[in-house]
Amino acid sequence: MQHLEKIEIGKSTEEDFDIEITVTPKHHLANAPLIETLSKYEMIVMPERGKGYQWIYKMRIQVLRESGRGEELIPARFRLEILR
Repeated sequence: MQHLEKIEIGKSTEEDFDIEITVTPKHHLANAPLIETLSKYEMIVMPERGKGYQWIYKMRIQVLRESGRGEELIPARFRLEILR
C-alpha cells in the first residue's frame, strides 16, 4: 500500500447508512479516491473529508442485484482507485 496508511471498514453509526469505510492516505489527496462495489450490491456512496488526510465513505445498500444463484448473501467487495 504505497499511498495508503490504513483502511478501516465497519457499520455506520448513522441510521441512514449501512457501511462506513475510512481511508487514511499517507499524503494529501485533493480528490476523494474512487470506490466502487464489485459484488452484487448497488450502493449509494457519500464521500466526505475526515481528520487530517482521511476520506470517509458512508454507504447505503440500495439494491441487491440478481445473481442467478438464489438469494444467498455474499460479502461486499470493493475496488479503490487513487486519483492523482
